[in-house]
Amino acid sequence: MADRTEDTGNRAPRPKRQNAPNRLTGLLYCADCGSKLTHRYTLVQGKWIEDAFICSGYRHLIHDCTMHHIPTAKIEAAILAVIQRVSWYVRHNEKEFTERVREASDQNQEKTVKECKQKISKAQKRHKELDGLVKKLYEGNATGKIPDKHFTRLLNEYDEEQTGLEASIAEWQRQIESWNADKLKTDQFIQLVKRYTDFSELTTPMLNEFIEKVIVHEGEGRGNDRRQRIDIYLNFIGAFEVPAHIVTPAEVEEQRRQQEEQAAKEARSKELEKARYEKRKAEKREFTARKKAGLLTPEELEAEEKRLAHNREWQKEWREKRKATEPPKPPKKKSIKELMELEKTGAELTPEETERLAEHRRKKAAQHKAWRERQKAGQPKTRTLKELAAAQKEGEALTPEETERLEVHKSRKKTAREKLVRQAETDPAAAAELAQKRAYQSEATKKSRQKMYAEAATGNPEAVERYENYLATRREAYHRKKQEITAEKTEQSA
Repeated sequence: MADRTEDTGNRAPRPKRQNAPNRLTGLLYCADCGSKLTHRYTLVQGKWIEDAFICSGYRHLIHDCTMHHIPTAKIEAAILAVIQRVSWYVRHNEKEFTERVREASDQNQEKTVKECKQKISKAQKRHKELDGLVKKLYEGNATGKIPDKHFTRLLNEYDEEQTGLEASIAEWQRQIESWNADKLKTDQFIQLVKRYTDFSELTTPMLNEFIEKVIVHEGEGRGNDRRQRIDIYLNFIGAFEVPAHIVTPAEVEEQRRQQEEQAAKEARSKELEKARYEKRKAEKREFTARKKAGLLTPEELEAEEKRLAHNREWQKEWREKRKATEPPKPPKKKSIKELMELEKTGAELTPEETERLAEHRRKKAAQHKAWRERQKAGQPKTRTLKELAAAQKEGEALTPEETERLEVHKSRKKTAREKLVRQAETDPAAAAELAQKRAYQSEATKKSRQKMYAEAATGNPEAVERYENYLATRREAYHRKKQEITAEKTEQSA
């Protein structure tokens, strides 16, 4: 007992609750039961801090209601955002704001006035009925039909009901009379906005002057997916909503700030994940090195064996499950090489296999043809020997390669003719071939000469010049041959 007393004396005293009420107290209402939301304190690290608001009907079990929990910071941020948005809209679109507020106010007031008139009509009718009932009550009491006891009780009830109806009629009449006075509230709100120049922080005077009440609905979802509706009613104008397409500079700045915070948060998460990964990797390397060196303790070896056995079992189960869920694989198709071997052996192929083999061959043929065309296109065009001879005859300058080709061809042709002439002396077949070539050459020369004569006869300048050159060449050859014969005769006579 002494020890317990000593411990109790050494324990720190319980911190006191804050006495000052939260500035939002009295402004927040539950959307379901209509009760006010009360401020709840939470003990954190030995201090009472402002945490959130909850429905007083739920907290004190007055109504069958839910918690309607909302953090203080979030509700203040929402209120400040609404004040900033509406104030910016008023400053930059005052005329449009006035028209929208008055239009909404007229619609609401007309509906309210209509309801008030209907209620007044019903109340007046009931009041008149009560007058008749009171008159009949007096008559019944005077004639003795109604005892004094019942008379007194009924009379008091009728008086109370008439008094309540008169008060209600007066209140409804006051609302109707104040309809025109409500139109001045828009100007009052505009003047209120103009009195403030700084909306960066939610102050208590700003809160009291701008906010009439806040209706809090129950939240839906959990964690980051939690969504909660809040209806904020401003003084003079009620629950005014700025057009959705308007974006204020404060909202742009807030979006930028949130994006920066999100980016910083993601970068920090990546850094932490990378650090954890590097740490696990280093631990694994160290463990592997110790395992290879045989420095693990028996407990570590046993734990490692259990881990490996568990992994093997899990992988086996996973492979079996995947194999069971996979559809059966179709039979593997035979390769082109196998189909060619079967075709060589004379085995019968299916129509699909025959078509595959034919398609393969068509594809290969097309590829080979394309390759030949590419090779041909990549090589420079080479003139034929006939074209080279004609060009040389016309006096065109040939390249060294072309000249060499032509000379090699002439030399090869001359050598072949000389060989054929020698063979013709002893070989009848060679003699017949030589005679055939001479006849062909003679006929070709004759045709060429006739063609040249015909072209020169038409008066073609080129043909005439070619014909004259031909005649000059023949004359030179004739005189040269004649001189050679004369020289031979002179030598013989000498």
